[in-house]
Parts: sequence; structure tokens; C-alpha cells
Amino acid sequence: MTLIQEELKITKIKDLLTMDLTLPSYQRPYSWSVKSTNTLFIDTYEAFKDGINEYRLGSVILHKEGSGKYNIVDGQQRLTTLSILLYCLGDDRQSMLKEKYDKLSNDVIVTNFGVLYRRTNELPNKERQKYKDYLLNQCTTVQIVTNSEQEAFQFFDSQNSR
Repeated sequence: MTLIQEELKITKIKDLLTMDLTLPSYQRPYSWSVKSTNTLFIDTYEAFKDGINEYRLGSVILHKEGSGKYNIVDGQQRLTTLSILLYCLGDDRQSMLKEKYDKLSNDVIVTNFGVLYRRTNELPNKERQKYKDYLLNQCTTVQIVTNSEQEAFQFFDSQNSR
């Protein structure tokens, strides 16, 4: 595998979401259910309330192109949902939400936005800001980057078939 060793690391969500991430055309539609969306909210919010110093959100597999763009091979559903959540918490710089999505994906994004908007608006303003900071700075993911699209898919298959 052609892993880029210096980019294999545990990354804060704020650092990951400021990378030049793109959704390649082969990526499946965004389809996270309301249940999965609620689970992400509840799990991260409970970790925040419990004072867990670092909350790991799994791994993300990226294929780095020569142009410096990072194609999301695995982790798109989670990253899109996190972007929606952060947007609901007042962070409108979410580049993932500026990607071109098909109609099916857009419909699911709108549905999950409604769910997360209601959930976040139940929180007091001060707590919303602290929770947003927690998501950005205390929530992490294992970042796996390769410069070979084929290798990225092989890694994705080996991760998801076990």
C-alpha cells in the first residue's frame, strides 16, 4: 500500500474539515438515516457532557491527488453529518455542504438538518458553543491517506469486510 506516512495520524475534526476534501463521482449518495444521525448527536453530546477528553469517531480513508485535493473514499456519511451538525451549531464554513449532491442526497441532508437543528436548538446558547468547540477540538478520527486510488479502495475493502 502506498500510504503517505506523514499523513497517517489521529486528526481533530476541525483539522480534517479544513482540508481540501472532495466527494468523487464514484461515491455513493449521502443516505444516513435519522436513527444514525441521532446516534451521532447523542454519542458526541454525551461524551461532551461526561467530559471525555478525546472522542474517536472511527477512521477516514482519503486518496490524495497530485493537485492536493483529498478524495473521500470512506467516511463521507459521517463527515457530511458532522458538517450538518456543525452548521446547525452556527459554523457556516462547512465546505462539505458546498459539494454537489444528487437529489436523493439533498433530500436526506435536508431531513437530517431538520433533526439536528431541532436537537441543537434545545441546548442553551452557551452550551451550544461549548459543544461545537468540543466537536471541533476533542472529537478525532484516524486519518489514512494514500496517493493511489486503487490502494485506497483495497484498504476500504479490507476495513469493511472484517
